[in-house]
Amino acid sequence: MRVGMCHFFLPFYLVADFRAFLTEADSDEDADKNSPVTNEHNVCGFACYRLSQYSEHQKEPFVYSGPNVMDKFYDHTVTERNKIRDILNDKKPMDDLDDDQNSTGPPNAIIVTRHLQ
Repeated sequence: MRVGMCHFFLPFYLVADFRAFLTEADSDEDADKNSPVTNEHNVCGFACYRLSQYSEHQKEPFVYSGPNVMDKFYDHTVTERNKIRDILNDKKPMDDLDDDQNSTGPPNAIIVTRHLQ
């Protein structure tokens, strides 16, 4: 039974794509597992793209390929988090909504819907 529905407005989000190649797994490491691992994914690069309904805050994708890919990815996401936090903390006066915006929400808004039970 559906009790209610909530909408969560997302002014920003990150989309990431990883590149990896398969190598044979070290059989000694996986000897104690029930299902033997034959291949491992080794991450060799990524692209990360900041999306927003606000075009002035969208950025070109950040692309990295090289050593320490996951460290570089985590560093990049922390940097993006700090930039987004600074943007969201910049308080500006709100404009009044017109009737259409008041009934439908912001134009081109990214909304995540979750059903409550």
